[in-house]
Amino acid sequence: MFIVSSYAQAIFFCIITMLCWGSWANTQKLANKNWRYELFYWDYILGIFLLSLIFAFTLGSHGELGRPFVADLKQAESQHIFNALLGELFLMPPISFFLRPSR
Repeated sequence: MFIVSSYAQAIFFCIITMLCWGSWANTQKLANKNWRYELFYWDYILGIFLLSLIFAFTLGSHGELGRPFVADLKQAESQHIFNALLGELFLMPPISFFLRPSR
C-alpha cells in the first residue's frame, strides 16, 4: 500500500489527480475523427482497467507501511468482489449507450 507521508506529497498527488480529471475529454479530442465513439469508449475503459491493475501490483505493494495489495484483496469476501464485478457488467453497456454523442 502506498501511504502519503507528508503534506507536500499529498498536495502533489492532488494536483496530479486534478490534471487527470479531463483525461477522458482530452483523449477523445485527440483521437482520430474516423474512430467510432463506442470503440473509443471500450478501448479507453480497457486501458484504464489494465493501468489500474499494473499500478495495484506495483505501487500497491510499495513500502513497509500498510498491507500489500494482494493481502487487501484476500481480506475481501469473494461474494463482495463478485457483486462488484457483476454490477460493472450491468452498468457499463447502459453508460456507453447514453453517453453516445448525437449526430
